Amino acid sequence: ALATRYDKLALTYRGGAVLRAISIWLAALGDTP
Repeated sequence: ALATRYDKLALTYRGGAVLRAISIWLAALGDTP
């Protein structure tokens, strides 16, 4: 149970990090003329 809980947490954290990176990348992309 502990392993699956940790895996789920890591997956959620990774998803959040990826979404954050994509939003930053899109903001930088839209900033360029």
